[in-house]
Amino acid sequence: MLAVQILGVHEAALLSLRTPVVEGQTCDGRDAHLRRSMQLMQLFVQQLEALAKLKGQHGQQRVRVEHVHVQNGGRAVVGVINGPSPTPASSGPTKQVTNGSDE
Repeated sequence: MLAVQILGVHEAALLSLRTPVVEGQTCDGRDAHLRRSMQLMQLFVQQLEALAKLKGQHGQQRVRVEHVHVQNGGRAVVGVINGPSPTPASSGPTKQVTNGSDE
């Protein structure tokens, strides 16, 4: 949604920059269009900053699991897991649960 708004503001700013060079514009009309284009460009920069902020801290994501349901025959590792391919021995304290009973 924000990306679409950014695109719309950019297009409006460019249009406001093109309009003052059209023949027959008064000085007040040119000034109004240039002021509007400056405001739109400032809004564009603010929207880009908001988009960067929404992306998070350097693209890191955090997943918080609050409830784990293990069905019969299923297995789950509960604990802090770091890295792309975690192993229970290297990821810190973990608890292995099988069929609802602790091992």
